Amino acid sequence: MAQAHLESNTQAKHEGIVSTLEHGVENFLHAAAYGAIQTPIDGITQFIDHVTPGKLPHLEIVSKPTDDSLWTGAGKFTGAVFDFVVLQKLLGSAAPKFFGAESTAPVWLKAGATGAAYQALMPVSENGNYFLNKTRDVGIGFGVFGAMGAVTSWAAPKMGSSLLGRVEAGAEGGFAGGATDAAMTDLLYWERPGMRDLQKIGKYTAFGAALGATSYFEDELKNRWENAKKSFEQPTTVNQADVNKVVEGKQIGDKAAAAPAAELTVEQSVAKSQAVFNDADVLPAQKQLYEVKFRKVTNPNGESVPTLENPGGETVQQGHWVAQRLDANGQPVIERGQVNQWPISTDAKVAKTYNVDPETLATKTEFVAPTRVDAPPVHVVQLTEPIRIQTKWGAMDGKPGDWLANYDFNAATNTPGSDYAIISGTSFEQTYKVSK
Repeated sequence: MAQAHLESNTQAKHEGIVSTLEHGVENFLHAAAYGAIQTPIDGITQFIDHVTPGKLPHLEIVSKPTDDSLWTGAGKFTGAVFDFVVLQKLLGSAAPKFFGAESTAPVWLKAGATGAAYQALMPVSENGNYFLNKTRDVGIGFGVFGAMGAVTSWAAPKMGSSLLGRVEAGAEGGFAGGATDAAMTDLLYWERPGMRDLQKIGKYTAFGAALGATSYFEDELKNRWENAKKSFEQPTTVNQADVNKVVEGKQIGDKAAAAPAAELTVEQSVAKSQAVFNDADVLPAQKQLYEVKFRKVTNPNGESVPTLENPGGETVQQGHWVAQRLDANGQPVIERGQVNQWPISTDAKVAKTYNVDPETLATKTEFVAPTRVDAPPVHVVQLTEPIRIQTKWGAMDGKPGDWLANYDFNAATNTPGSDYAIISGTSFEQTYKVSK
């Protein structure tokens, strides 16, 4: 009898937990839909009502949540993150139109513009003058997300491109944004500082962390899709003539492929690379317009920098530069789960390809510069088989579909030089345009 009673209580508790969980998930999804869909609709409707005669009928697609549980709060938060990410993508795609053809506006300005646009879509308090409240909120949005963008872009390279690194960088930016929101709101609305300011800082810290995690998973899905697409498109047959290419009288087959890169000297690698150029179609390629962040290595012992072509790390000497490709939002481009970055050995090479003045090169250890679209073309050969090359900064691996680039090719005599590197297929598509 007691055993049956115990089993009945256990089953009732289990059913109660399941019911609570189901109810919580339902509240979360309801609140997320309300935050992502209904809140912007209400904000736009409110604005139209104030700038046109009469009032629009209330358009309710998602009803307002009635409870105030943690599930509901998390749902509204998720809806807000979704709205901001979508708006960020839309404005990021339109950045050249808003900020000029070169789109060299600083990260904080682009992020601030997104924050202002986001706040413009949100409803504001009807207490007092609507337009004054709207102006204040839009200004606060600009300041908050400008601060978030500036701090996040500063922290991102230091934190790395892992999920934890993205979350940490986003959280730091969110903390700065929350502090900015608290200060600007207290100032513009003449409010006394209080506990709500700490709550804002906590909310924005979580908001920034969520944006960092979102960017990580977005890049992961994009990379997986690109890799799957390339695997599907990759031919399954191998041209035997390509496998048996002759380089300086020696057969390149399994022996050369199996030889570790450390066995090759730089001179031997250059000879091997030149032979590839002599035996293939050489194409001139021009840099596309984008921004790159440069950081000078100051450690006397140098620094090991992982690259797409050498994930294990390439040693960059003191005084040399580490370059990071930036996206339209000023964030480091992530490919294959890591930052798209590479070493550049001299100031002259930086100035040759990027639009930077000599004073900046001489005095700054960090700066952002756009590519020079008028720079001399880089001559490239698309790889049809795996290859390893040895450079002054370390070994680089290339696979079919990647590109072998020669940076001092003599176009007048069609003679390849000695400055080589490997560019991944995806990076090449995003970075270069083959000249016709």
